[in-house]
Amino acid sequence: MASYTNAGTAPLTLDLAVEAFGKAGEPAAQGMFTVSPPRRLTVPAGGRATAAVTADSSRGSADGAFGGTLTATTADGATTARTALGVDREIESYDLTIKHVDLKGKAADAALTDVFGLDNDILQTAADETDGEVTVRLPKGRYSLQGRLPGASGAMSILLHPKFALNRNTTLVLDFRKATPVKITVPNGKAKPTAGMLSMRVDVNKQYGSAFDAPSLAHFRVGQLGVPLPADEASMMYHGIWTDKAVNYRPAWHRTGDLAGFTQTLRQKDLVTIDIAVGHPPRAGRRPSGRRRSCRAQGSSTPTRPTGTCP
Repeated sequence: MASYTNAGTAPLTLDLAVEAFGKAGEPAAQGMFTVSPPRRLTVPAGGRATAAVTADSSRGSADGAFGGTLTATTADGATTARTALGVDREIESYDLTIKHVDLKGKAADAALTDVFGLDNDILQTAADETDGEVTVRLPKGRYSLQGRLPGASGAMSILLHPKFALNRNTTLVLDFRKATPVKITVPNGKAKPTAGMLSMRVDVNKQYGSAFDAPSLAHFRVGQLGVPLPADEASMMYHGIWTDKAVNYRPAWHRTGDLAGFTQTLRQKDLVTIDIAVGHPPRAGRRPSGRRRSCRAQGSSTPTRPTGTCP
């Protein structure tokens, strides 16, 4: 709404016109901005009159911001008043509502979900510390979602939705009770876990990855939503370390398809032993100094059997 005041003693006639352009300088679509009255406005002596401008973003096909001016010019052309106009035409977008549920079935106000755009450059985190429910407005397209719920002593529950299509207003419930614990047993019962690491990769139109570490793999619970993706589109690496004196177990699992947590008992025959000498190189004619360390490692990589390395 534009308002004009006439301080004179005679009525004032103004000619109205709208001129608008897109962000690249192209003229706005016909009818995107209209003014009422359409062409001429009379302002009474000592009074005020208004002109209403309407923006119709459904006109044309281009998205983005449009701006311009409403000009009001006196009949003799001596005076012109300009009023700025603008409208932002949103690309096709929808609301994504995420409800986080904790391991006890209650609202998870400490949870958050990372949203990665697979068809755009969006990368944002959705969280709400009040009731665990949050709504984000996103352009139509495919996304990868990664929900996280921190726990005590470094524990972490993770829910993955590697490829999700947003084509209407949608509500997703991320119930962390669906995350599966990671339970690994090594042959040496005296070996204690010293570290656990997860590394996720998604490669759908564009590639992104994320990684987490914890005191052990047992600190993780991992679940997956949606259908399993092909191996070249999504994968998860599980890597743990167990130590007993000079013996280190460092198995790793490269999982595809079902990326969720799992249970596995490693047998001695699944592993190979690598002995590593630690110390200075020996001088000629002298025995090497230092200790020798043993490492248990697996030599192949499959979704169900571990691989390993030794430091």
